[in-house]
Amino acid sequence: AGNPRVSCSQLLRRPWIEPLKFGYFTVVLVMDPAKSTTLPVPAVMSMGMAPTVSIRAGAETGGKIEALEKRIKSMEDLKEFRRSDLFKSLKSFLSHLNDQVKGVKCGDDIGQSSQVVHAIIQGLDSLSKLVDEVPPVEQPMRFGNTAYRQWYDKMQQEAPVVMRAILDSTGQANSPELELTEYLQHSFGDRQRIDYGTGHEFNFLCFIFGLTNMGVLREEDSKHAVLTIFTRYLALCRKLQRTYFLEPAGSHGVWSLDDYQFLPFMFGASQLIDHPSLVPGDIRRQEIISQHKHEFMYFAAVDFACTVKTGPLHEHSPILFDISGVPRWSKVCSGMVKMYDAEVLNKLPVMQHALFGTKEQSPVRW
Repeated sequence: AGNPRVSCSQLLRRPWIEPLKFGYFTVVLVMDPAKSTTLPVPAVMSMGMAPTVSIRAGAETGGKIEALEKRIKSMEDLKEFRRSDLFKSLKSFLSHLNDQVKGVKCGDDIGQSSQVVHAIIQGLDSLSKLVDEVPPVEQPMRFGNTAYRQWYDKMQQEAPVVMRAILDSTGQANSPELELTEYLQHSFGDRQRIDYGTGHEFNFLCFIFGLTNMGVLREEDSKHAVLTIFTRYLALCRKLQRTYFLEPAGSHGVWSLDDYQFLPFMFGASQLIDHPSLVPGDIRRQEIISQHKHEFMYFAAVDFACTVKTGPLHEHSPILFDISGVPRWSKVCSGMVKMYDAEVLNKLPVMQHALFGTKEQSPVRW
């Protein structure tokens, strides 16, 4: 990071490059100052030479090479994104996932999970175990426990290993591994601010979308994408929130739907469509919540909100309380879809942190 021009032989000896695979680094051979040729590291190695190389790394990365870019910096950028093919594809993908879990409980038989689903779950579980290795430290302030940064650093180191195991389970060795790894790394909060919000949740949605776009996750994995993968991700996020008391990122306070998540309410409402006995008003009854929180994400999300907040539901989560007056789950679900579009996908404070690939082979390209 201190010397952007190093020899190729020096570069290959750097231990921090090892887990990220040489094939995903780009070097610029400075043969002629007026002309530069871009080649992958293996091609340089095959030449049997150690030319001077230049590595580009943004100031914000602290020398870390990043494959993704933040491209939404203004409302005009956001409007352009919302007109893009990627935005349409993301909305379609989200709608497809919502439809896949309609009327399906967590724990229902949805078929055997594929090897890649199993690999993703194992990876999330390995990141969850890291929380157990890094207990919170004693500090005067309640929120933003600084031990989270230690966990985050461990997660950053483990994520490339997790991603490699996922891709190895499918044999797709030539996939854009570095980009997918970055989506995973940006799905658990912000190291500096020690916070978490719907923008980080959106990054995990992009992670699943990217895997699906590449054919790593297939159509038959759609139900598992929500009921197995997303629920396990959600469990890890809640573990982080409880352990390190993460600040809500950009929270609207009591006027927000939830301090941290949104998608569990959308997917959870879809699960409950046409349920023979449960109605939206049942979230006002703690005994019903306790009975069904392991079956439906919506009840689990309300239960978590009631656990981390104090006071009655109508005081700490007034929007959720108001929604409980809607007569049908189908109406709640369609409302959640519109609300996600308006309050997450159309909010500059959230989407200015969204990450995009720019290469032709990028799984989330814009």
